Amino acid sequence: MKKYSEEQLNAIKTTNNHTAVIAGAGSGKTTVLIARINEILDEGINAEEILAITFTRKAANEMVLRIKNKNVLIKTFDAFCYDLVLNYYSEEIKIIENSPFSETEITKFNNYDVNLKRGLKPLKYDEYVKFKETNNLYDFNDIEYLALDIIKKHKITFKHILIDEFQDTNELQYRLFKFLIKDQTKTFVVGDPDQSIYGFRGANFRIIAKYIKEYEAKTLILSNNYRSTKEILISANSLISNNKYRIKKELIPITDEEGKVVINNFLNETYEYEFIIKQYNELKEEYKSFAILYRNNYQGTLYRKYFQDLPSNMLVTTIHQSKGLEFDVVFVLGVNEGVLPDSKIKTVSEKEEERRLLFVAITRAKKLLYVSSSTQAFFGGMRTYQKQSSFIKQLTPKVIVKKPKPKEVIKDTYEIGDLIDHELFGEGTITEINKKILVIDFGTEHGIKKLLSNHPSITKK
Repeated sequence: MKKYSEEQLNAIKTTNNHTAVIAGAGSGKTTVLIARINEILDEGINAEEILAITFTRKAANEMVLRIKNKNVLIKTFDAFCYDLVLNYYSEEIKIIENSPFSETEITKFNNYDVNLKRGLKPLKYDEYVKFKETNNLYDFNDIEYLALDIIKKHKITFKHILIDEFQDTNELQYRLFKFLIKDQTKTFVVGDPDQSIYGFRGANFRIIAKYIKEYEAKTLILSNNYRSTKEILISANSLISNNKYRIKKELIPITDEEGKVVINNFLNETYEYEFIIKQYNELKEEYKSFAILYRNNYQGTLYRKYFQDLPSNMLVTTIHQSKGLEFDVVFVLGVNEGVLPDSKIKTVSEKEEERRLLFVAITRAKKLLYVSSSTQAFFGGMRTYQKQSSFIKQLTPKVIVKKPKPKEVIKDTYEIGDLIDHELFGEGTITEINKKILVIDFGTEHGIKKLLSNHPSITKK
């Protein structure tokens, strides 16, 4: 167990019935999850009584390779539900592949379904349902609803349920999870609300907080970062601290390396492109892995052409697709207002997801990070002017300068009976001293006055 940190051990060895691990970027969450499964197996729990849910097949396959008993059920939500339906339904299940509906419409239908059909029903939704029924087709939301009915009817459960990437769970999946939990079930969820970037397809990062409250879950935070250098984490922490709706934590670098963060604003995307290519060529022998990341797919066209034609150690992809990966050197390009954050966002919640997206991009970098924007861009055959993203300023921590209080100048020490001169009232005698207040008798003409002992108009005779 020496290979684990104290905060990792606290999670691996938890004795709580319900545990939420808030795992910061680069904190070794997959390692912790796998170690937790192995710990449960060591406690004598049968592999068939353990369910582990991940969000990608790749992650599921990786976990299978690293656990002690291959009979542990490790699946994505979709695969787990699909297998349930195949086991309990006699009719043929055909998954929809093509339809007459647009991608935008399908996204709206999906979000309506995963949010438990709450809110305003999207236009053409009923047509979509009819199209599936007529052609005997199912989408994966239908499969999850069928699985939910099976779980309820057959009271399906497990002794231990573990879920990875819990911040990407939607309301339908959370309901499935809840119905799998019985009195004897122990749960263990791992996620990072700061890396929740799939709200556009129905994920709800607030479900972590809901789970903690509903199950009185023990909350453990993994803040040690084993990936990035100090400067990169300073920028990442500074950026994400601007989000109001989050579980507060700060990533702590384990390495002593300083690293480097370079922020550039170029005249146009051509200069930006030339700079990135030049930097890559200068660094390619020194570092092993590189990535060029961007908000929208069109931003990578030139780079994909350049690097597809070359055998290279450079990955050119969107920020969304880079999640879970890490690289020695990362270039985040096109960080302009209207791009990141996107011009279509309308709410604070949407803007915070855009900020989380940049946070995810930044925390892919291990050694060097380059963040760039450009003043001009070429869209639809026209040259347009654009501003640097408001997020870029947030990469630099705010320095709060405390102004020192002016030192009090003690002009003189006074005693009762001392004579003083006043610029306006003339000569007077101190009759009383109350801390810094002098009571002075200026005679019949000006009477008694109360003045501060360091008042600039008086001097001791």
